Amino acid sequence: MTGCFTPSKGEKKLLAYITHDLRMPLSSMLGYVEAVQDRVKPERNEQYLKYIRDNTIRINRMIEELSFLSHLETGQVSYRMEPVHVIHFLRSFFEQYELVVRDAGLNFMLDIGGAEDQRPNLPVVEMDAQRLEQALFNLVSNAMKFTSRGGLVRIALAVDEVNHTRYAIISVQDSGTGIPPDQLEQIFDRNYRYDRPGAEKGVEGSGLGLAICREIVQAHGGTVRAESDGKTGSIFYVSLPCIVNEGR
Repeated sequence: MTGCFTPSKGEKKLLAYITHDLRMPLSSMLGYVEAVQDRVKPERNEQYLKYIRDNTIRINRMIEELSFLSHLETGQVSYRMEPVHVIHFLRSFFEQYELVVRDAGLNFMLDIGGAEDQRPNLPVVEMDAQRLEQALFNLVSNAMKFTSRGGLVRIALAVDEVNHTRYAIISVQDSGTGIPPDQLEQIFDRNYRYDRPGAEKGVEGSGLGLAICREIVQAHGGTVRAESDGKTGSIFYVSLPCIVNEGR
């Protein structure tokens, strides 16, 4: 007897978005392949092959991110939570990615501010440091994408208390062109993509980085939001509940 395959909710989502997001680069690749085969402009074959290679890399990255997001949304990603000092986490993150950001022609700053003056009550968060690093890098990568050379990407830490719960608030600020205020609620949706005017040309992404960031932050009991006037850059805030125990 032949069985009937019924895809799960997560698989249906993944298939739908693969169809939606991959159609354009695949069509583009097909056009370049046909141009090479038909010898439309033989002198440009090397350039066409480069376009095909770039699109292949892009498609592979998109599939990986789509698959990961689908697993996040359906609770199939495991987290290894442990108490971590947020200041140590941010310093390690900054040191790891400083050259990456500066090589893109941007200034990169880390501002711990008054958070370090709160000894012995330094902010500690129960986190999967590797997953949270991925979420934070997605925000930094987004800032890099939409900030022109010579601009600024700034990570800062603040501590706030709401209803007797302390929160570590990590912000990622850029000096790019900003996001229209009426679109700030949509930017974390996996379907949403906004190409800000003045962004560096030739920089493309899957548009899934912010959606992945939100899923990871929410799994930590936190929230992520953005602020922008649409003209003078944007600031993303990640709020994570602190714990009392001391972390590493």
